[in-house]
Amino acid sequence: ISSGATPQKVLPPNVGLDQGGKFGHWGNESENDWVDDRWNKMESGPFLSSSLQTPAGLALKSIAIRVGDRGEGAVCFDAGHLNLKAGWVGGFLQKSPKRFGIIEMPRLAGELAFDSAEGPAWDNANAQYRGLYLHGSRVVLSYAVGNMPVLDQPWLESPTDLSIFTRTLELGPTPATHRLTLLNAKTNNVTLTSGATWTQALWQEGPKITVVRVSDAKVELVRLDSGLLAATF
Repeated sequence: ISSGATPQKVLPPNVGLDQGGKFGHWGNESENDWVDDRWNKMESGPFLSSSLQTPAGLALKSIAIRVGDRGEGAVCFDAGHLNLKAGWVGGFLQKSPKRFGIIEMPRLAGELAFDSAEGPAWDNANAQYRGLYLHGSRVVLSYAVGNMPVLDQPWLESPTDLSIFTRTLELGPTPATHRLTLLNAKTNNVTLTSGATWTQALWQEGPKITVVRVSDAKVELVRLDSGLLAATF
C-alpha cells in the first residue's frame, strides 16, 4: 500500500452470499428472511435469564420464573438489585421472532398483577446474589444481605378464581434490622391491620382488590412515603 500498488483481495467475492458484491455484506436477504418464531414454541423450563423491561424499569440481570402448579403465572427477579420487580398471570415470556429471537429482549406475556420499585429492594447496599436452586418445579433464590444469608422462594396459589402470589423467605441470623421493599401500592387508601401472628395491607384499585399478608409476628409491614409497601425484619 505504501508503494501505491493496488492491494490484492484476500478473499474473492462469495457469489453464493452476495452475488459477487452486488448486494453488499448481508447479501440478497432481507429482515423477513431472518424471522423465526421457534423459540416461543420451545420449552424453556422453570426460569429464563435475560434482560427484561418491566413497569418498574429495566432489569438487566432478570430471572423470569414460572410460578403456580400449572405455570399459570410468573415473576421477574432482578439479580442485580435482589428485587422482585413484577408478577403477572396468564403467560410467561413473549420472544421476538426477529433474528431468531436474539436481537430483542423478551416481553412480559400476561396480565400484570404487581410491580415494585427500581433499584435495590433491601436497604443494605452490601447485598450479593449467590445463585438459585431447583426444588421440584419451584425455584429457590439464594443471596446475602450484609452477613445475613437469604433463601427466597416465589410461588403462586390459585384457589377458585383468585391469584395469590406468595413469597417464602428463610433468613439467617443477624444482629441488624433490615427493610425489604415488597411492591408498589399505587394508592393512598391502604389499610394496615394485624393479628396475633400476621400483618396485612389491603387496598382497592377499581374492581381489583390487593391484599398483602405477612405470616410472621416479628415482621412489620410499613407504607413508605413513595407509595411502596415494605417489610421490616
